[in-house]
Amino acid sequence: MFVPFVNEAIRIVEEGIASVDDVDKCTYCLGHKMGPLMTADFVGLDTMLFICKVLEDEFGSFYKPSPLLRRLVESGQFGAKTGRASTPGRSSRPPASTPTSPAIASNRG
Repeated sequence: MFVPFVNEAIRIVEEGIASVDDVDKCTYCLGHKMGPLMTADFVGLDTMLFICKVLEDEFGSFYKPSPLLRRLVESGQFGAKTGRASTPGRSSRPPASTPTSPAIASNRG
């Protein structure tokens, strides 16, 4: 269940436990090519929020979307597809170097 994994990663950043880069880097040892926050940026934060809402409706409050995820989507920051959460010059493909998700980083609680 990737979406709850991403939702929790967003909460970790929101609570100041770890930076966006650190959250993304910690999954490389699992064989992931990019971290959960960078992946969410490419999938679309609006899509992630929609799935979280469906999971919450079906399975309960454990799957409740992070407040930061809600704020980002409400402010129109949907991710790389709209350019509102990507760094200038980032391509539509995942980077080979250390990924970041600037929308999540700049909007911490």
